Parts: sequence; structure tokens; C-alpha cells
Amino acid sequence: RALIPEIAGAMYDTLRMVMEDASFARRVREEISAGLTTESALKIVVTEYVRRFQNIDDKYLRERAVDVRDAGQRILRHVMGVEGVAPDLGDDGVLVAKELTLSDLASVDHAKLRGIVTASGGETSHAAILAKSLEIPTVVGADWRRRRPFG
Repeated sequence: RALIPEIAGAMYDTLRMVMEDASFARRVREEISAGLTTESALKIVVTEYVRRFQNIDDKYLRERAVDVRDAGQRILRHVMGVEGVAPDLGDDGVLVAKELTLSDLASVDHAKLRGIVTASGGETSHAAILAKSLEIPTVVGADWRRRRPFG
């Protein structure tokens, strides 16, 4: 599926940021030199970076942790030779997820997507901003753990 320019640009910007970060590459090489597989080394280093972003005081920068995790997953899938699977929403689908990544948003057919509900994330996440620009109704921060039965 061809990506719309807004999603492709945001995805590749984050991916480029991670891949061009010399300390990221150095940390992956260190873990591999210590005996880990490439996949394990990537997981460890991406997790470290995600934690750093999650601990930033600035809300906008903190929400980039999702983008870093998503970029890490994309790199890992590439290393493993695995393609992501696009969910089949059927017609008039609503995407419900713990968090929404740019890859998630890119993988669905926007013509069939009628709404998005996420448990985490915020209004300043890349995916939420892009969903808004695509005029897809989006609810972020929904806590369905406290759901009550209808009726």
C-alpha cells in the first residue's frame, strides 16, 4: 500500500533519527560484542531509548517514545525478514489499540477506517496528529479497564 506523504514523512524521520544516532549503533554493537544476537541487542537498546524518552518531562518529547519503539520494531522486522501484517477492519471499522503507532496508522485502509480509540498516548502523538489531519475521529487515553456493562 502506498503511504500518504504525511505518514511516510513522519515514519521515515523517526526511523532516520534512530538509524543515524551514533550512540544507538554503538550500543547495539556493544551488545552484539557481548554475545547477544542482533535481534536481542536491538530489543535491549530500543528499550533503553524508549525508557529515556518516557522519563523526559516535556510531554511532546515524552510521547516520542512510541515513535522510537515503532522505529525499533520496523528495524527488527527488517533484520528478521518479516513483514508487518495489516489488520482487516472490514467496512466502517474502528481501530481499538493500547497505543497507536505510525506503522499501525499506515497499515490500515483509511477509506474504511471510521474511528480510532487508544488507551494511551496523547493529542500530541504523531499518530493522533496525523489521524486528525486525515479527519479520522480519534479518542486517546480511553481507560476501558473500568468499563461498566451497558444497560
